[in-house]
Amino acid sequence: MHEPSRRGTRHANIDALIATIQQGFPSSRIRITGRERTVKRQAELMAERRRQNRTLFLNTYRLSARHITEMDHWVNTHPTATADEAVAAFTEIINQIREKPVRRRPG
Repeated sequence: MHEPSRRGTRHANIDALIATIQQGFPSSRIRITGRERTVKRQAELMAERRRQNRTLFLNTYRLSARHITEMDHWVNTHPTATADEAVAAFTEIINQIREKPVRRRPG
């Protein structure tokens, strides 16, 4: 069922990993809200949340992440934008982030 790895136990699948995390940290109320979303679907969910409730959006995502700041700024500077326009802008922001190489810390 579990294969050993360098960092500990390797779970058989994502559901097993989620169950282990939820059992280990029950008071954290960790929820898995989706898997294998398309960029557009993720942009739809993020744009909807940001347009509905800025505080919830900023508390849900890391404000220190540049793309979150960009999304927040976009909504602030486009107060009359439609939902479709917000989704298109968020999709573009997400795609720009995905194209950038990940910087690894030396160590």
